[in-house]
Amino acid sequence: MSDTESEGNKMHEKGLASKIIKAKKKKKQVFMENSVPTLVELAIDVVADNITLYPDLNGVYVEHIKENIIQQCSRDIPVKVAARNIDYEFYWEDCCDAKIPNCKRENHGNSYKQMFIEKYLEDLLENYKQDPNAKETSDMEKDENLKNLIQEISACRYDCFSLNITQLLSHLDMSIVFDNLPNLSYLSLTYGAKHVGMEYDRQRFGMKMQDARIFSECLRKSHSLVKLALPCNLIDDELINILFKGLMINKTISQLDLSHNRIGNTGAMKIAKFLAHTQILTHLDLGDNSISYQGSRFLSQGIANNNSLRVLSLYLNEIDDKGGMKFCQELKGNNKTLLELNLRGNSLQGEFARALAELILDTNLTKIDISCNLIKNKKDAIAILDSLKDNPNIIEFDIRNNKIKDVDVEEEISDVVFQNFINLDKSVKINIHSKEDGKA
Repeated sequence: MSDTESEGNKMHEKGLASKIIKAKKKKKQVFMENSVPTLVELAIDVVADNITLYPDLNGVYVEHIKENIIQQCSRDIPVKVAARNIDYEFYWEDCCDAKIPNCKRENHGNSYKQMFIEKYLEDLLENYKQDPNAKETSDMEKDENLKNLIQEISACRYDCFSLNITQLLSHLDMSIVFDNLPNLSYLSLTYGAKHVGMEYDRQRFGMKMQDARIFSECLRKSHSLVKLALPCNLIDDELINILFKGLMINKTISQLDLSHNRIGNTGAMKIAKFLAHTQILTHLDLGDNSISYQGSRFLSQGIANNNSLRVLSLYLNEIDDKGGMKFCQELKGNNKTLLELNLRGNSLQGEFARALAELILDTNLTKIDISCNLIKNKKDAIAILDSLKDNPNIIEFDIRNNKIKDVDVEEEISDVVFQNFINLDKSVKINIHSKEDGKA
């Protein structure tokens, strides 16, 4: 190498060094990035653009490459493809943000995938309509809409745990849902239609006999359902008789909501038999039905022989004063497991109030709601107040909107219950601190 070339190289190196120093001081990039993508990057782009052709990515063994592919692929992949093959939460988070932005992940197992799939299936079931061609021929095998629905549900079978269906236009055979969703643990279902306008059809509303038979069989076979809600389904005593044939065999349902229906005394008798039989049910909501004196007698006898029920709601029924009195008398000394009782909006008066005052002295109840009844005698309210003072375990008691003219008594009851709550909170904190000190 000549002296001239050597000096030229040194000058080039000095210029390069000064360029690097200046760029670092200005926090700028020294050299342009290599704009030519690697073969791996090209392959990732191709696979991401054609993800529906290679949804399982079986040939890709490097985890970060799989992740890069999913990052770049479209968020409009059909759910029956994505549900089986994509588990990355960032993908499902993007889907949720785009289509169901107001939902809370905490209500769906803290999983974006579970949340999206459950909301997707709810929408699918609520808007499913039978194929008109199949309807005319009564041939369900030709119902393309039903075939597509089954495929969609089956694809999501392992990621759906909860469904809240607020309308069911077609009276769909619910065995399709139960058979294809083995992990379904919570189901709320209302047979009906929303926003019908001028297209009102009476046949759309309420559970039919055939619906009840199918549902009863589903309950008999279900091994995962824990909470069942069937509100606003026009369920009467005859339908209760059909449904409870399956419920009597079911061994998993611990919470049952039959509120806002037409259950009468005969239905209450069937439910009472179930209560005496089951040792699993912990929550029962029979609010806004047509249960009166005789029905309340059946229920109180069933509860007296039950050791599992914790919460009972009988609000907005037709229980009269005598029925309420007998109910309290039956519970006294016979049931020590019931913790919450709601009798709001019945026709309860003085006899009930006096029986309740006696029950409060011998019960494990912690929350009682008797608001919106017909209690009007101040002495009866004072009897309840005296009993509450002797029972520090009751932390909620609602007696508002009765006929009691003395507001001071209601306020005093509220003060006593609130003080019970404060004392309970203090005792819980003391127990926690004592346990922590013991461990230390």
